[in-house]
Amino acid sequence: MNENVFEYCKKFIQSKNSPHFAVLIKGEWGVGKTFFIKNMVTELRLDKSDYVYLSLFGLKSIDDINVKIFEAMHPILSSPQMKLAGSILKSALKLGADFKFDFSKGTKDGSVKIGLGDPSLKGIETLRTKRNLIIVDDIERTEKNLSIEEVFGFFQDIIVDSDTKVIFVGNEDKIESEISSSKHSYASIKEKTIGQEFLIQSNPNDAIEVFIKELSIHKKIEELVKKSLEDIVVAIGCKNLRCLRNALWGLNEYSELIIKDIYDDVDKKSFISTYLLLSIQKSLNCINQNDDIHEVLKVYQSYHIRYDCYNERKESEKLDVGFVVLNLPFLNHWNEIIFEGENSRDVLNSFYLKEKEAQKKNKKQSLLFKIINSWREFDDNEFRKNVDELKKEFNQGKYLHPGEILHYANIMLLFSYWKIRPETYQGIEKQIKDVFSKYSVKAIKNFDMLKMGFGGWSFSMDFEPMKTIFDYVEIENDKHFETNLSQSVSQDVDKMSNDNINDFCCNLWQCNGSNKYMRFPFFKYVDVDEFCLKLKELDSHSIELLLQSLEERYGIYYSNSPAWSESKDDVPNLKKIKSGYMKGRRTVMNSPKNLQAKNIAERLQKIINHIERTTKVK
Repeated sequence: MNENVFEYCKKFIQSKNSPHFAVLIKGEWGVGKTFFIKNMVTELRLDKSDYVYLSLFGLKSIDDINVKIFEAMHPILSSPQMKLAGSILKSALKLGADFKFDFSKGTKDGSVKIGLGDPSLKGIETLRTKRNLIIVDDIERTEKNLSIEEVFGFFQDIIVDSDTKVIFVGNEDKIESEISSSKHSYASIKEKTIGQEFLIQSNPNDAIEVFIKELSIHKKIEELVKKSLEDIVVAIGCKNLRCLRNALWGLNEYSELIIKDIYDDVDKKSFISTYLLLSIQKSLNCINQNDDIHEVLKVYQSYHIRYDCYNERKESEKLDVGFVVLNLPFLNHWNEIIFEGENSRDVLNSFYLKEKEAQKKNKKQSLLFKIINSWREFDDNEFRKNVDELKKEFNQGKYLHPGEILHYANIMLLFSYWKIRPETYQGIEKQIKDVFSKYSVKAIKNFDMLKMGFGGWSFSMDFEPMKTIFDYVEIENDKHFETNLSQSVSQDVDKMSNDNINDFCCNLWQCNGSNKYMRFPFFKYVDVDEFCLKLKELDSHSIELLLQSLEERYGIYYSNSPAWSESKDDVPNLKKIKSGYMKGRRTVMNSPKNLQAKNIAERLQKIINHIERTTKVK
């Protein structure tokens, strides 16, 4: 255990006798070796005058080690009173010199005195009140041209010829894998240098407490953070303390959001645990940006395992998360938070408020969301009564938003899967189809957004019966959307006149308009003959307003900016309108009306050319 290692190192450091060997602290990367050393230094109350700590990470030569030692003892060694090169330091150590450091008041850099330790020498103060210690970390991380044999050889002289204690820290497995061709020489020099070695065991719980204090995690969330992290560590078996600290450091960036903006205590806990879980798995390379974050979270919710373990075991153990439903804050934004670094408090708070508003609205207005949120709390009678009533409401057309339809299908399929309701998959699918055939569904344009969920809840997209219904609803939504849009366009064209031309144009404007047809191909759904008749009834002022609204809509009005990609679907009917309006008006001689029609046709052609050029219509 690490306590025994600590006790040994304590005696090793405090011993007045020179051991003439070094101690090796070893273990896997991230297991807590450096954490152990830092804690040991703190527990033994060593100050910077008692020891030198250096990391060999990236060092290429013995000279680099000398420089590192020199830098580690800065600013004392770089003070005006004492300028020591690394080689002088090594020589002093080999001669058995001790160091006494003076940080007396008024001394800017401190001073250092070196003595050979012989009290009989006149003028030389005995300097053996403090023993020297060098901690050499990351011994496996040097560059290839600086071998471990050279490192041990360099410190071997110091260890044997002085009272300086040396503790090496590193991952011996990595050392042995790098020098497989010369294991004998490594073992030989290690035997001469290392007198005792210890394997550090990961101790996450102790580390978590230290990290929380070190990183100044806010007191208001300290316990939540500690409990969440401890649970995750146990569940996924994380021994890498570096990953834990990194996750806590990242979470600290969201402290203000958690404390001041996420007002629901359940959501606070969910945000903390979700962030820590995803951040740790990202650091461990268990997940990447291409993974389905919803599936990652469903895996943990269902099996409390890492996502990479799930992928390895799901076939052989028939693991399945298709029927799992998530209810988490920021449900559709975790990819942005974890992989894109989204940490703007304003942006995230706006996401959160929109989610909560949608949840409140759904809870107040529908039995559907009451059941989704609380069905586990119902007794048998309440459950049966509420679900029967929900089924009745659905068949009566109360839930006509595609998101509501999908949630009804999702929860009923799950009840059927769990055998707590008698409905069959086929019966539920028929219910969905009947609703689309009987009622005018509130079709939406951006149906793809529903793949991420609706009203703060996700759908069980890996559950095959649900996927089948989802695909059906998407097709029917698109059909209904087309039908509803076509009907709306027809009604507006029918009302187009000199009296309401402003309202008609307002629906077409992209900027400062009603947004009724924002990014919709309006003219794709226009009856060309009817529109041409209406156009001929307009006076010159109304026609000018209409043309200006079209030029604004397609980007010509604003410095020829590109038209929306959806505009390309308007081109065929715009060409027909141009031709239909010019029909029978070939000459302008003695005909102001024909001249006006010619100008209108030219402006329409300019609009068509702009759309074709900027959206690459073929």
